[in-house]
Amino acid sequence: MLNAFLLPFCVLPGPLSAGSIVYLGMMFGAFFWGGLSDKVGRKQCLLMSMSVNGFFAFLSSFVQGYSMFLLCRMVSGFGIGGAVPIVFSYFAEVLAREKRGEHLSWLCMFWMIGGIYASAMAWAIIPHY
Repeated sequence: MLNAFLLPFCVLPGPLSAGSIVYLGMMFGAFFWGGLSDKVGRKQCLLMSMSVNGFFAFLSSFVQGYSMFLLCRMVSGFGIGGAVPIVFSYFAEVLAREKRGEHLSWLCMFWMIGGIYASAMAWAIIPHY
């Protein structure tokens, strides 16, 4: 997420910028991985989607062209999109019924705290970049 704040300073933004292309991949990934996890299994699909995310995020740091970079980031977003629906349903499956709402709220809260942390780190890094 930090790179979404830093990338506009490195490359020219366009209609499909490096920050927004990830969300396009996430949109399609959520539909694909969410449906597949009901058929194959949540743990299996979570591992596969995170592997896709990790591999293409790593690969995106080595590509030379901007179009290949955008493609890698979109496929990485496709993997991230699998984590969102799978993690919430997988987490809700293993929780006791009386604590399910509280713990899902904690999960959502720490997801947002991570976004705020990434924003704060970008705010600290950008003036020195």
